[in-house]
Amino acid sequence: YTLAMLVLNTVLSTFITLIIGSDNLASLSFGKYFTYQLLPSYLLSAGIYTVMAKRNVVKAWNYALSVYLLSFIVGTIIVSILLQTLFIPPL
Repeated sequence: YTLAMLVLNTVLSTFITLIIGSDNLASLSFGKYFTYQLLPSYLLSAGIYTVMAKRNVVKAWNYALSVYLLSFIVGTIIVSILLQTLFIPPL
C-alpha cells in the first residue's frame, strides 16, 4: 500500500503540475492551491486507506499507521537524496 500510495501520488502530482504549470502553482491563491494540489492528493490517499481498511478490518489502524510512517520515511529519504541534505519538513 505504501508503494501504491507513493507511486500514485507522484503520478497525480506530476500530472497536475504538467497541466497547470509549476510557475502557475507558485502564484495560485490558497483556495485554488488547495483545490488543485492538496485536495486531489488527499482524496487519493483516503481512497487507498479505505481500500486497505476494508481488506484488513481487524488490524486497520496498525496497517494505516505503518503505511503512513513508511511513506513519511521513504518520502523524507527521497527528498533528502534529491536535495543532498537531510530535509525535515516544518509541519
